[in-house]
Amino acid sequence: MAIHRNLAVKNRIQKQKLTPIIQQKLAALAEAKIKKITATNTNKNKDVSEFSRKLLHSTIGFIVLLIYSSNDAIIVRDNLLYMFSIVSLAEILRFLNKRFNEIYVKLFGFLMREREKTEKCNGVIFYLMGCISVLTLFPKDIAAISILILSWCDTAASFVGRRWGHYTYKFSNGKSLAGTLGAITVGLIAAYLFWGSGLLKHDPENASWIEEKSVLSLPSLTILTGIIGGVSELIDLWGLDDNLIIPLLTGIMLRILLLLNTK
Repeated sequence: MAIHRNLAVKNRIQKQKLTPIIQQKLAALAEAKIKKITATNTNKNKDVSEFSRKLLHSTIGFIVLLIYSSNDAIIVRDNLLYMFSIVSLAEILRFLNKRFNEIYVKLFGFLMREREKTEKCNGVIFYLMGCISVLTLFPKDIAAISILILSWCDTAASFVGRRWGHYTYKFSNGKSLAGTLGAITVGLIAAYLFWGSGLLKHDPENASWIEEKSVLSLPSLTILTGIIGGVSELIDLWGLDDNLIIPLLTGIMLRILLLLNTK
């Protein structure tokens, strides 16, 4: 009986020792599960936000095509300047006033990245700056195709890079060869749609490219424009926002290319 009693006491002591360990393990498992669920929900929210941003990004390209056929570039630029002023004021206010920022994020947070909600300026600021810059510096057609490249190539690079980028070479800035090839492909399509589809009305007196007067054929121009779009999306200049860099680089390279190719 004494032996059985001693064994029972020994087992009870062992259980008492094991219970805290088991509780710790269970707590760790529960915490890991909560973190996993939280991370999954966070990633889903990021994906929804990124999809909303890129959808708006791409839609602007179609708006550009409509504007190009019907509006004066200066009128469009002036309207964008008014919009830029309003958005800039809102940005200043939201960084000065926490309550205003909370309301702003509730209204437009689905179009913003996480850092833009608390630390960084809204990407719309740079998008407007890029569009205003090319409309000011370049002829109407080069400005239009530059904004089109920004709208579609950047979206294509983001989508393709996220989907297949891990299978291909990664550049030092974190972008992938797959994303760049996606941007080039969509740039080819955008260039053909703009110059070769016949859907847009080009002013022959002010057009930067007229096939009969140019060394570059339509296929050559289409290919080169696609490459320019891919390169502009890939290049990282001093950490500046892509929405500003892409249209400016595209506009500069196209302007030089089309100035040099006249017969």
